[in-house]
Amino acid sequence: MKRFPRDLPLINQVGVVIALFITALSTLWYTSAAVVEREERRARANERLKMASDELEARGKEALASIRAELAWQRSPVGKCPRSGRGRLERSDDSAQAPGRRKLNQPGNPTH
Repeated sequence: MKRFPRDLPLINQVGVVIALFITALSTLWYTSAAVVEREERRARANERLKMASDELEARGKEALASIRAELAWQRSPVGKCPRSGRGRLERSDDSAQAPGRRKLNQPGNPTH
């Protein structure tokens, strides 16, 4: 069997170790610089999103209030709409049924 020579001079071994150490340090520096840059971009984006959210909230506050008032009026039993002051009509049992649907088990309606 042929043996490979393992007798490298010590200076070459030290040089390889130093080269690998410098490579590892440069990789670590590059990665940390990329992480710092990404975090700065994220912080700037969060600031912009916060400003945009505040602006949208300021613009839509009145519209949301009117929508909430309309929904409250629709959910309330009988009464007046807080926004327009219109009265709400009461529904009888017959008018609450969806149009086009028949009640079963009533005189004149088939019970299929």
